Amino acid sequence: GEDGVVGTVSLSGGTMGRGRGRGMGFTDRVVELDESLAFEFRGVRPDITATLTADVPTMALGRTGALDLQPGVRTSQDVTLEVGGAIEGRVVDGGGRPVAGATVRVGAQGAQGGRMWGQRGGDREATSDAEGAFRLVGVAEGTYRVEGRLEDWRGGRSEERVDVENASTRTGVVVRMTRGHVVTGVVRMSDGRPVEGARVRLEQPRAESEVDAGGPGR
Repeated sequence: GEDGVVGTVSLSGGTMGRGRGRGMGFTDRVVELDESLAFEFRGVRPDITATLTADVPTMALGRTGALDLQPGVRTSQDVTLEVGGAIEGRVVDGGGRPVAGATVRVGAQGAQGGRMWGQRGGDREATSDAEGAFRLVGVAEGTYRVEGRLEDWRGGRSEERVDVENASTRTGVVVRMTRGHVVTGVVRMSDGRPVEGARVRLEQPRAESEVDAGGPGR
C-alpha cells in the first residue's frame, strides 16, 4: 500500500452508564498497519466493551470478541485473519455486452450477515476490464449480492445471491447494468429569466426489485 500501509485495525465499543452522574461512553479509533501487522492503542478506557477489527484488503476481515480490559493492566490481543474467498464474473449490459470500468463491490458482513455497529472496512472492490471481467478477493464467508456502479449507468447487481466459502473461488457471477437516462433543463423565473445558483434535485422512487440490492445476506 501507499507509504507501506497494508491495512488498518479499528477499536470500537462503548458503555451505557448506569446510576446517577454516570453517562454513556463510546470509542471508535483506527490505526494503520505496516507489513509487521503490529498495532497499539493507548489511552483506552477500561470501562467500555470494545472489540478489534482488522482490515487487510487482500484477506477477509478479522474480528475479535469483547476485550478483557482491566484498569492499570496492559491488554494483549491478537486478531486472526482468514484468506477469505474470491468472486469472479462479468459486468454486462441488457444485451449481454461487456461493461468496462465499472466498480464492482460486496459489503462487509457481521456475525448475522449484516454490518456491525461501529464496524469499519471490510468492503471489497474491483474494476471490470475491457471484457467486463472482474475478480474480488479477500471476501469473508457469507452470502452476498454483488453490486456494480458506473457513471451514466444505473447501479446493477448480481442476478443471484452469491455464497462464498473461505479459500475458494465462486465463478460465473453476472452483474447486469442498464444505461441511465439523461435529464437536462434550465431553471427560470416565471418571466423566462434564468436563475443563477439554483440547486436542482431529482427524486425518483426505487423500483421494488432494487430495494434489497444494498447489503449482503438480504
